[in-house]
Amino acid sequence: MVPRILLLENAKENAAPIVSHLEQLDWQIDFVQDGIDALVLGLTKHFDTALLDLDIMDIDPLRLVQHLHQHSASLQIIGMSHFTSSEDFQRVLKAGAAHLLAKPLSLGQLVQLLPPRIRVAPSHLATSKTTVSNVPANSFR
Repeated sequence: MVPRILLLENAKENAAPIVSHLEQLDWQIDFVQDGIDALVLGLTKHFDTALLDLDIMDIDPLRLVQHLHQHSASLQIIGMSHFTSSEDFQRVLKAGAAHLLAKPLSLGQLVQLLPPRIRVAPSHLATSKTTVSNVPANSFR
């Protein structure tokens, strides 16, 4: 199963490097630019992670986080904002987010917060130098 991310980012130019980087890691990205679209998609499709720009104007971002969290408690929600005071952080966590990242994002920091990969891409398996015959038997214990 390919891991899926719902990405809400109101600026395409900010979304492009995130989408590119995560697609290279074999994640499937559904990108939207407004909160209403994020809410509809989040309520109708399964996602492993929701990466949400909280600097949106068309919907209350805390209500968006609450609705998505209530719909799927297993969904990891990561908020992104230019405003990350300790009060903002507490409000976002209370609404149901797991993390709040300051913008501009560090892609390395973002990847560290994502859940572990669900599957290994077949292309990675084909290039592996390790075979069953050269793995010590005690490594399976």
